Amino acid sequence: MMMKMVLEVGKAILSDLGYKVETFGRPFAALAHFAAQPDFFDLVITDMTMPGMTGDKLAREIMAIRPDMPVILCAGFSSPINNESARAVGIKAYITKPVTRQTFARTIRNFLDGVEQ
Repeated sequence: MMMKMVLEVGKAILSDLGYKVETFGRPFAALAHFAAQPDFFDLVITDMTMPGMTGDKLAREIMAIRPDMPVILCAGFSSPINNESARAVGIKAYITKPVTRQTFARTIRNFLDGVEQ
């Protein structure tokens, strides 16, 4: 229930910012959808804590399909991964939760504009 609410709020924020958003409650569903249409996406935002697969693992799987795919990882303060370890596996940005609308907007815009994080 909580995850569904987080997905809905995230989608609403990003849609309100003008982005077309696809959300998935399960990482394997997201990965299958991405694998079927890897060029459809400009950016992937994932959470570190998900059922069945961690966000860094999902990011690695996505980048194995499309190495140039920018991935933003959201994680809590007690996450076993940090900014340095996220970047070491190719994740382009690491955002600590709670994530604000302004943080989402700035981080995504920087990626799409090619600004280094």
